[in-house]
Amino acid sequence: ERVEDFGEWVHRFHAGLAALPEQQRHNTVLQMLLILLHSNHDVQAPEPTLGSFAPTDRFQAAVQAAHIGPDGDIPHVTAEVITKYVTDMQHLGLL
Repeated sequence: ERVEDFGEWVHRFHAGLAALPEQQRHNTVLQMLLILLHSNHDVQAPEPTLGSFAPTDRFQAAVQAAHIGPDGDIPHVTAEVITKYVTDMQHLGLL
């Protein structure tokens, strides 16, 4: 369900995080959200971003210069890696 009102979205997001079991709550952004909500700043929806926040060409050049990954370039995320991450998160009780 898409929630158009940002304030309502933040409220639902906070409620969802707060409803998690304590151990799972510790592995979320709940504390950062609470700090933001209790600050004196008016929380507004961020402006949509077109493209990336950082120059990807510089990042790729740095990865290539460091010879990271099996091909000396930005490694691809394989299905096996995703399966491993999900399995690890299940073992930690995060999923």
